[in-house]
Amino acid sequence: MVELPSQEMIARVRRNVSALWPLMADKRASLAALVGFGVAAAIVEGIGFSLVIVLIYRLMGGSAWSIASTSRGALLGPIFALIGQKPIWIAAAIAVLVLAKGVLTNTFGLLAERIGTIVTDRARVTIFNCYLEQDYQDLIQHDQAVLINRISYDSDMIAKIIIYLANILINILSIAVYGLLIARISSVLAAVVVLLGFGLMGGIAFWVQQMSVIGAEVSAVHTQLFSRMLNGVQALRTIKLYGAEKAFEKDFRNISGRIAATSFKLARLTRASHPIRDVGLLVVLGTFLYVAHSMNTTLGTMTIIVAMLYRILPHITGIEEDIIAIFSLTEPLEKAVEMIKAPSSKRSAREIFPLDPNFRKIEFKDVFYKYPLSQYMSLSEVSFEIRRGTLIAIEGRSGSGKSTLVNLLTRLLEPTTGTILVDGVPLSQIDRDAWTKCLAFAGQDVELVDGSIADNIRLGRPDISDAEIKAALEAVLILDYVDRLPHGIETGITDRGFRMSGGQRQRIGLARAIICKPEILILDEATNAIDLDTESQIFANIEKLFPNATRIVITHRENLKNADVTVTLDWGYVVRLDDPAHPDMSFDERETATAYSSEAL
Repeated sequence: MVELPSQEMIARVRRNVSALWPLMADKRASLAALVGFGVAAAIVEGIGFSLVIVLIYRLMGGSAWSIASTSRGALLGPIFALIGQKPIWIAAAIAVLVLAKGVLTNTFGLLAERIGTIVTDRARVTIFNCYLEQDYQDLIQHDQAVLINRISYDSDMIAKIIIYLANILINILSIAVYGLLIARISSVLAAVVVLLGFGLMGGIAFWVQQMSVIGAEVSAVHTQLFSRMLNGVQALRTIKLYGAEKAFEKDFRNISGRIAATSFKLARLTRASHPIRDVGLLVVLGTFLYVAHSMNTTLGTMTIIVAMLYRILPHITGIEEDIIAIFSLTEPLEKAVEMIKAPSSKRSAREIFPLDPNFRKIEFKDVFYKYPLSQYMSLSEVSFEIRRGTLIAIEGRSGSGKSTLVNLLTRLLEPTTGTILVDGVPLSQIDRDAWTKCLAFAGQDVELVDGSIADNIRLGRPDISDAEIKAALEAVLILDYVDRLPHGIETGITDRGFRMSGGQRQRIGLARAIICKPEILILDEATNAIDLDTESQIFANIEKLFPNATRIVITHRENLKNADVTVTLDWGYVVRLDDPAHPDMSFDERETATAYSSEAL
């Protein structure tokens, strides 16, 4: 017994398709035109095919009026009154209708393609915007390859869905027109055709189920392929240094082979449905002929209806194939819709206080943080103060929680428990845009974008002049290098700057940070690829440029001897705090941290 698609599956498809409506709500006129062209094409096709039957009957010596009378002439009578009974006029009318059908169908198809591409473009942009607006904490739980797959592969499926839906529409309209013509001839036989048609369409259910499963496989394998491609591009230098090309090639070949196998499985299942469908159509036709014969239907009437049924068959198979295709794309469409409907950052409801531009201090008060799915706290019981205009050194070995602390301060993350206060106001309740505008950040892994050097430095300040860019480059001791490039600051950066040395990338990142003239400058291992002498000169230049700025330097070198406050982290704990302004807060608990680390290991 053929299992019908589950209510859950049908609901998923309906829910996903309806979620696309907001992306085309302003295209009501285009959608109405699409339906209009579809109806017109279906009517023209029905009338044209009826005239073909009339022409054949006329050429065989019969009377056009006789055949029209057989079909009750409801639709054909007025046409005969215009063109007469001569075969030449009937043939000319058929040619005109065929041409009109072609124009209408082509216009319908182009309009459907246009709507599909518009919706896909909007979906792609919406998905990318949702990605940008989501909380950083939520995004770090996703694989980069998954996100890329959503933006590229899954969003492209939306255009296909629109085209399939449009094709289903025009096929249904065509069937409806032929159904009306058949109903004018014999309402009983029309009812028989409808019943048999529903039985035939029910047989599609099994293939719908299978296509949905295979569609999920295709989406999953494409995600794995994106992951391998991303790893291969980003880690190419390491792959070559360790001679791992063959291993990566083998892995990539396996994934690519799985895509080929899945695609073949899809094609095999699709082709397997064709002979079964043909047998079903033969059963439907035989049943119809038996019923028509039992009703003593005349040969002329039976011939006309059978001819129309054969013309209906391509539309039925078209609906079948489009429905199967839609269900095969259920998984990628659902993933795309999931991103479109994803909630944006949760910040707006809680941000009720403006930022005081003259704030005096930032206070970490018993702050804990644990990454999602992690078993351990990355930060525990963190408490210290950052006073305006001071230099704060945050030290600690790799993995001690330094970057997590920075992510909390910049509001990429929110504390699991505890509070970060700005003059007594919780940071989570302060306007985020105002807060980020007073910050500038430079890290060890500089993320450059494709464009010129100037474009990368202007990332946070699009309005700055070339002179200001050069001043920033001079402050970080890289202007001489940039001036020697073919196009100076307009020299292009490609491949995210991987062709530049680590120190050069870091200094461009530093220039990008100081050009913002921030109130709080955060340097997270921002000079670890630069020699100590150059680093010292850069720090001295930054101090001259921003004598009153709050500077937070995260390092593992322990070389900031002039820091006003030094915070040392280990295993997420503050194990040492040197704060001359608050000697009561200063302490050293290195032994406690060592004991904790031994227990954790």
